[in-house]
Amino acid sequence: MRRRPSSLIPLLALIPALAFALDFSPAKNFSDVRSSSPEAAGIAMLTREGIVQGYSGGYFGTARLINRAEFLKIAMKSKNGIGGDARSCFGDVLAGDWFSPFVCAAKDLGIVRGRTSELFFPADPVSYGEALAIVTRLYGYEVTEVPNRDWAEKYYRAAAGRRVDLPVTIRLDQPLKRAHAARLVAAFLAESRGELDNLRLAESGNYSVPSSPGHDPSSQGSAEASVPAAGTGTSSGSSDSSDSSVSSASAKSADEAGFTLPPVSHFLIVGKASDAIAQATIPKDIRIRKISSAQVTLFSEARSVERLELTTITGTVVATLRQRATDNTANYKQIYETEIPIELQPSVSADDDLKLILRAVIRTTQNNGFSDDLLDIRTFAIYLHPENSAETQSVIVPAPFPKNQTAFGHITKVSRVTPLTQKLESSTGGLISTFSFSGTAIPGKAVSLEQLIFTPEKIGDFTVKNWSINKQGSNVSVTCTLGQDGNITCPGLQNSIGQIDALSQLILELRADITLPAGFKNGSLKADLLDSGTPGSLGSVQWTDDSGHFRWIESVKPVAEGTFLN
Repeated sequence: MRRRPSSLIPLLALIPALAFALDFSPAKNFSDVRSSSPEAAGIAMLTREGIVQGYSGGYFGTARLINRAEFLKIAMKSKNGIGGDARSCFGDVLAGDWFSPFVCAAKDLGIVRGRTSELFFPADPVSYGEALAIVTRLYGYEVTEVPNRDWAEKYYRAAAGRRVDLPVTIRLDQPLKRAHAARLVAAFLAESRGELDNLRLAESGNYSVPSSPGHDPSSQGSAEASVPAAGTGTSSGSSDSSDSSVSSASAKSADEAGFTLPPVSHFLIVGKASDAIAQATIPKDIRIRKISSAQVTLFSEARSVERLELTTITGTVVATLRQRATDNTANYKQIYETEIPIELQPSVSADDDLKLILRAVIRTTQNNGFSDDLLDIRTFAIYLHPENSAETQSVIVPAPFPKNQTAFGHITKVSRVTPLTQKLESSTGGLISTFSFSGTAIPGKAVSLEQLIFTPEKIGDFTVKNWSINKQGSNVSVTCTLGQDGNITCPGLQNSIGQIDALSQLILELRADITLPAGFKNGSLKADLLDSGTPGSLGSVQWTDDSGHFRWIESVKPVAEGTFLN
């Protein structure tokens, strides 16, 4: 008879992963995890999220093999905290085993099948191929059969296609160590949140830290995606948002002047100075050099832009770039440039690299500033002169640059209000999830939702129909439709329930009729606001500022996860 891991203490204390920006920064949680090691970022993030913990004595056990039960528990908890009732579902998985809720839930969902029809072998080391099969199924990856290859090759290719496979040399039949297991699950979780690039940078030693203060991953009251206050980056560090919990849309690090770095797409608030729209680094040189000029060209004219400013990372203005006034070229209105007088040219130290920020100052409404104007940078160059030399050096900032749009306001936060998990049961007009929306706008303008697109996850043989969304505390509702793509679309909100009061939150309830058949035991339902979108692509939240119509928000992915009904 195969041995059962009854003597094993659950070494991985887990809580559901929430939709906060993930923090990959170094931690000193475990004595055997070097901050310079590639697995350190994933272990630190999973620890902060409450997904893993180490052994007593302060070590993680990086070199220890991880068994099938332990790995499955990590994987299941990384994906919406999926678990079930304690029961027997294999001959070697009994109701009294600590791992039975996770193994049995995974069996019900088709994520694991056991090594035989009757035995799961929970105490056996999990191989890399088995681990890939678990997480690719769990995260819903599309898998294509690969003839005449190892049975796990298709799972490896599915993972490699999204860059979440282990970037190490390892056979598919090789047992996984705990360090590799944590790194693998961290990659799948980061990719699902749109933060895989941040993880890979952190694994190479380039850490970025979420700027949201007081991030408490143990809090289970709501899963929220906070977004940055537009108009940050002024020399005073001021913001047009009173919400102190707003954070970077992509968990980028913010410097002391409030810039989000590396730059991401932003809403440029009319009448304000923007966050960073581009960043340049002037490498150190043995010679002292002076900045003599700078030039930015755009793909198209941005009539709401009053000027561009080149600043230090602390917000000190180095140069002001203004639109070219002479029509000596056909695209002169797309060129912003400056020539700095010799006596005012700032020096670049010979000892350190110099980081410079490009930001935009948007016209006020009185000065013809308007909404929905696109700022799309084509080129960005800075020119320098070494002291006592006629030579000119150029620093060409590599493209592409994030696109930005002007607006009279923006959505500052989207959150789930209902609990993380609730019971799935039959109901008419039953509550699926409740979401809150916060926004801000300049005086005389308002922010309103126009359309929401929910991405449902339904597992089990039961029916859900008659989707609708209504404003909490009112009888007004909007009918939603189920599209051929499987998404739930709720349109026309701005005419009835979509306006967001700047002084309070808008609370909307997603409801539907749920019918469970007699004897129904296992299934789940969840509806997420999944995609943040971009200036060029459709997201889950579309809104208006009384003038422009926007198909995206500044947010992490997912924007907000719904309540998990099971």
